[in-house]
Amino acid sequence: MTFLWHESRLVLSVLAVLSLLAPDTSAQDRRLNVPLARPLGKNALAPTVFEGFVLEPDGDPAAGAVVVSSAGGKAVTDWSGNFRFEVCVPVEAESIQITAVAAGGTSLTASSSVLLPAPFGPVRVGPLLLAQGLPCSPRFLPTFGGEPGTNGDVHAWAVFDDGGGPTLYAGGYF
Repeated sequence: MTFLWHESRLVLSVLAVLSLLAPDTSAQDRRLNVPLARPLGKNALAPTVFEGFVLEPDGDPAAGAVVVSSAGGKAVTDWSGNFRFEVCVPVEAESIQITAVAAGGTSLTASSSVLLPAPFGPVRVGPLLLAQGLPCSPRFLPTFGGEPGTNGDVHAWAVFDDGGGPTLYAGGYF
């Protein structure tokens, strides 16, 4: 406790007052505040952050490239080729496919399979070096979770072209 003399009065400092009001934190109380591990269900999802960078064939940063993962999620690289996005990944997944497509409608693509760490956390994706792709764009099918498709009503349809060709999006409760 801190005491201060000021104009012939004994004044308790703010810290002393707060320490008197704070609950007792004994070793037993601190031990009880440790998060408990819980078993995860079969279809449990873990939020996972993917971050990395995309390079042009000549080694320059690929600004404006679109990066997607096989678990969903999408990011557009900044001026220095960096990207970062978060998706919920099924806990049973061992790897995720990351694909980058250059901006401007060119057929430059890059793809990498990324192993997921046992305790989910940020995943650093190695440099994705864009190269001339095949006439068809790379595609992937999820190898975990349920069957692809909808299990509910579709309420809206939209077509969006991000420079790499039109893509159909469906909205609803799935």
